[in-house]
Amino acid sequence: MARHRVGNSYLSDEELSEHQSENWKVWVFIIASLCAGFVVANITDGKIDLKLMRFSIIIGSAILVGVIAAKLSEIIRWAVYLSIVLGITFFAGSLIWSSL
Repeated sequence: MARHRVGNSYLSDEELSEHQSENWKVWVFIIASLCAGFVVANITDGKIDLKLMRFSIIIGSAILVGVIAAKLSEIIRWAVYLSIVLGITFFAGSLIWSSL
């Protein structure tokens, strides 16, 4: 069984996988919340005059989208990895194709 150093502690394979999954959930939550907040803020701009209501809608929707994205973080993680692999494959293929 391998031990992996993370900070000042050593984690087993299972603990490392859980640690990475939690990190992904946090970052996916933050990014999704920010994106949703900006989108809802632009949508509600000028349509809702009451400041407290607009603030509540923006924050509520940002938190809701962040929680949903955090729940789907494993799917998002695989989608990101797949897009990176496909991007590298497309880049290499286009270089080979252009050199023929």
